[in-house]
Amino acid sequence: MQVLIAGHGSNIQPGTMKAAVDEVAPLVNDTDLLIAALSLTFCTTLLQRQPQQSALVTDRVLPPAMALSKSPLLQVHITAHDHCALWLGAPLQLHGWSNQKMPKQFRRPKEVA
Repeated sequence: MQVLIAGHGSNIQPGTMKAAVDEVAPLVNDTDLLIAALSLTFCTTLLQRQPQQSALVTDRVLPPAMALSKSPLLQVHITAHDHCALWLGAPLQLHGWSNQKMPKQFRRPKEVA
């Protein structure tokens, strides 16, 4: 699916994309980290090819990605926001999603001076 999106993503119908996102969203968990990573990579490619799907990806994939970022299996010392920004935030920002447009629970905390 990744190759199809990368090569022909702009030609694929939005309904098909919604079905694909609905299929990969439940795979973003700590049961199988390789499948989770592939699912998130698929979503970033989708956002690059069809930026109009950013609301769909934010609604369906970002919540499980945030939960995944808190998994003890990852054992990294970064904030949940930074982890999700690695997978989804950068493509969302490329397509005009600022910190203010992100859902409140996914916004980067304000820096304390």
